[in-house]
Amino acid sequence: FPVDAEPGSAAWPEQFVPGDYPGELVLELHLPNAVRVVINTAAPGQFSTDKPVRLIFYALPNGNTIEQTVGKRLAAGDDWHFDIQHIGAQTRFLRQVLTNHNVVVAYLENSLKSWPAWRREHGDDSIPQLFDTVQAIFARWPLEVVLTGHSGGGSLTFGYINEVGRVPANVVRIAFLDSNY
Repeated sequence: FPVDAEPGSAAWPEQFVPGDYPGELVLELHLPNAVRVVINTAAPGQFSTDKPVRLIFYALPNGNTIEQTVGKRLAAGDDWHFDIQHIGAQTRFLRQVLTNHNVVVAYLENSLKSWPAWRREHGDDSIPQLFDTVQAIFARWPLEVVLTGHSGGGSLTFGYINEVGRVPANVVRIAFLDSNY
């Protein structure tokens, strides 16, 4: 169920629901300026409360929805976009190999399906609030943040850096996947 959220208004695991894959929970947030976020985390049985959270912000590529970016096995008639990212499968792999962290992914989408177009319309000043809203959900744990995205998704990272001026200390990695324009 979607939640209209402000920092600190959404809670893990209370407001999360089972995802499409066993052992995962998801929460859909609707933020100002037509931004949709889907957070994917391990269910309580696989989420270790004594380990830090590695929160990966994944800004979607131009033209994709969150569901397409998560990926799935294609069935007859499915849009080809479901078969190009597979971030869901990559996340499950990371959870297997990064056993010293709780791996959480926040998929960031906007109504224009383009972060460069969204920034032209809305500017950069509200971008830190997007990140703060999601980070607040996991504030009980040490938090390491990764900023990444594909295609136009890199524009959101640039907008964030422009607005905060200095990359926060908890940002441990910034990765541009064909998205440094």
